[in-house]
Amino acid sequence: MSIEPHSLFQIWRPDEVAECLDGVPDEIYRELWALARHYEGTDPFVRDGSYCLATWWDELFPEDQAMLNNLAAKQEERDHDQAIS
Repeated sequence: MSIEPHSLFQIWRPDEVAECLDGVPDEIYRELWALARHYEGTDPFVRDGSYCLATWWDELFPEDQAMLNNLAAKQEERDHDQAIS
């Protein structure tokens, strides 16, 4: 069974997810930072999607994918609630 990445991961790089998404467990935090090796020596601030977490989504365990999707959904809900208040 394939787990599709949350839409947030089509934009955020792995290091951004590790640092900015609330509640990322330490083990997944380290895995996300390990994915940053893919764009070492390049300009990861280019927003063309080539550095987003979704690019390397399949390198994560399904349990970690599910956890990250859950955290992203909660983040999206918090952001929405703040925007309307």
